[in-house]
Amino acid sequence: MKKIQISIFFLVIFYSCSNSESKIINSNFNELTGILEIENNDATDNYLVPILRHSHIRKEGYGILLNIEKAATKKKLKSITGAFRKKDINAVHIFNIKGDSIPRNTMAAIEGAGFTWLFINEDMNYQFCEKIKPALKKSIEVNGIIVIERGKYSEEIKKCMED
Repeated sequence: MKKIQISIFFLVIFYSCSNSESKIINSNFNELTGILEIENNDATDNYLVPILRHSHIRKEGYGILLNIEKAATKKKLKSITGAFRKKDINAVHIFNIKGDSIPRNTMAAIEGAGFTWLFINEDMNYQFCEKIKPALKKSIEVNGIIVIERGKYSEEIKKCMED
């Protein structure tokens, strides 16, 4: 009886570990562009695992939630930063961008970020991507990643980053 209990215990642990690993393996991360695409309806842990894995944020650095034209609600952003805190990641900063201009301090922060999560309205224009692209490229050069939610604008971001 004791052997059965021990066997069940190890099976549960093995399943838990393999399930987390499959989330990482199945994440839509493009190493060439540095873009991690996530489903916008994923549960919090489903998107945190690949972000933490690919950005190496656990070891050092910080992450940015870049909220453009109030694409994400305060409640959503607070929920995301709270989820990171539960994983002992406290250095996740929110930047709200209005209009076409991007403040220099925001651009500098993006350049050094372990990850930059873009929250963009569906009507994001290509010109805005062109403005932010140098900072995103510099972030990728120092092993940062760009996180986008799968949707209409995700193809535009990928195209902009490839050009």
